[in-house]
Amino acid sequence: SLRSELSRNSCYRSQLSHSARLIVGCTTSSASSASLPRHSHSAGAPPAVATAANSSEMSLQPPPPPQQQQRGNATGSLRNKTALRPGHSLMDWVRLCNSGRDMLDGTRPHGVSPEELAKHNKPGDCWMALNGQVYNVSKYADFHPGGPDELMLGAGEDATDLFNSVHRWVNFESMLRRCHVGPLTAPAAAASASSSAVAAKKSESVKFTWRDAGDEFIINFAFPWPCRSFAIVTSGGLYCRAELDSEDGAAVGYYEFRCCQPHAALLLADARCQIDGSTAATLRLGKRSSDQRAPVIGPVDIDQLYGLGSAPPPVRLFPATLSGWSQLTPDTRLFRLSLPAGSAVRTPIGWHVYCETTPVEEGEGDGEMAVRRAYTPVAMGNDEAVDGLQEVWQPKATAELALVIKFYEGGAFTDWLRRRLPGDTIQVSLPDGKFSFDSVMHYDCLVLIAAGTGVTPMVNLTLAFLDLDSDKRVLLVYYNRTESDIILRSYWDRLTARYPGRLACRHSLTRVDPASGWPGLTGRVSGPALANACASWEPLAGLSAERVFTAACGPDGFLASVGDALAAAAAADANCPLSADRLFMFEG
Repeated sequence: SLRSELSRNSCYRSQLSHSARLIVGCTTSSASSASLPRHSHSAGAPPAVATAANSSEMSLQPPPPPQQQQRGNATGSLRNKTALRPGHSLMDWVRLCNSGRDMLDGTRPHGVSPEELAKHNKPGDCWMALNGQVYNVSKYADFHPGGPDELMLGAGEDATDLFNSVHRWVNFESMLRRCHVGPLTAPAAAASASSSAVAAKKSESVKFTWRDAGDEFIINFAFPWPCRSFAIVTSGGLYCRAELDSEDGAAVGYYEFRCCQPHAALLLADARCQIDGSTAATLRLGKRSSDQRAPVIGPVDIDQLYGLGSAPPPVRLFPATLSGWSQLTPDTRLFRLSLPAGSAVRTPIGWHVYCETTPVEEGEGDGEMAVRRAYTPVAMGNDEAVDGLQEVWQPKATAELALVIKFYEGGAFTDWLRRRLPGDTIQVSLPDGKFSFDSVMHYDCLVLIAAGTGVTPMVNLTLAFLDLDSDKRVLLVYYNRTESDIILRSYWDRLTARYPGRLACRHSLTRVDPASGWPGLTGRVSGPALANACASWEPLAGLSAERVFTAACGPDGFLASVGDALAAAAAADANCPLSADRLFMFEG
């Protein structure tokens, strides 16, 4: 079948340029305009090509519905970690790679067949394929945060889907560059069968039409299933990405294609995107000059169809400019990143973007490894307060991203970020994530449990949920170490004043100065504490568990404690509306 053929050959993926200069993103929902928040890069097989006339129709074949949902499960997805031995940190791995030691054990770089790959499947002799490239990871096993046993799950085979399901945020190309053996060679018969199958199913397709309207180009997209996120990037051409849902709400496919036009970046002055129902979108691209008539929609390269297997598309990075930052706590800042002129991005609720370091400068670090981290954008408003965040939900595409970032001593990314100045460039990805806002819209109340910077996805989620209906309610239980560590405290105070009886915030500290007169909660997350927090808020009293949804975000250890605490809360209070059956965990 087409699914099995492309799943077996998922490593042969064409990749797009990382030098994108403009991004337009929009999201859609069948019930609300407030819609929905992992990524890498390498070379692959040449794309199929279709052509377009001056007013033509292009199509991309969708995959069949999946065997199972691809969203995060009810309790989220935690990254498994194990204690590493001394001398086996990330920086220790970088030093080993830069020591001149042969990481390939004498193997000369060469193309690797699936048969040869399968022979290297033992501890001490472990190869795996990631995105069409084969790596000898034998020496990396003891440095793997998940432990050697977890790494061995992909030994001797194409581990792309396994890798993406656990930690797409890792920039493995940089981390394993000294371990690169060569490309994984494709069986000719399999590649031919896949191409034939794709060509045979053109009738089921993502389609678009376009026309030249003088001052702008108008492109209309039609999708076979509801589209929950849609993005356009120009980089000497038009790059499109759509993520679609099946009728039962399971994400079924990602589509990526590129309309080649050498002069497109010069023609586009601004962009506006509009959703015409859940299966259509209209993109308006303004011209710099109305007398420029060169066709923007030229030959179409079908770079990749995703969704037939379990792997989402790779990470796409584009340059953003650091426009400024403000101090929120002693070790936390709100950073503002500006996209190139004429750009706009609309991040789905609860989704994140990835930020990546540029190659280190001389004297800035050990080696040249790029480091990537995930951060959830918060909605910017026009307030003059230090945070400048929205207090009323206004979903919109914007040319600015606002990211709350906490600095850690010895943090690979934050140490690099600390040296950036306004005007410097930071590589940023398209929005990504598993959370579906549609899945919580029918609940009466959200109970949000956060620790530290885990409060960031709760900002947009709170605003959007309260905007749905005047009867919607939100309770935030926010854990920090000390009072000075509370992020956006004045912002949450303003929100609770704006939404009396509908929003409450309960702060809990693990370190309290007895002389401070701290009026809030104390201690770590626990079942009795959560049950008391719910019982003490009268708007939540009387609600059945079926009407309440819980979301949590924070460090991995905190999230593990939340799962145990929810079970303990129900045991401590029979009327407690919290349940692990209605829980989403944002990965910390």
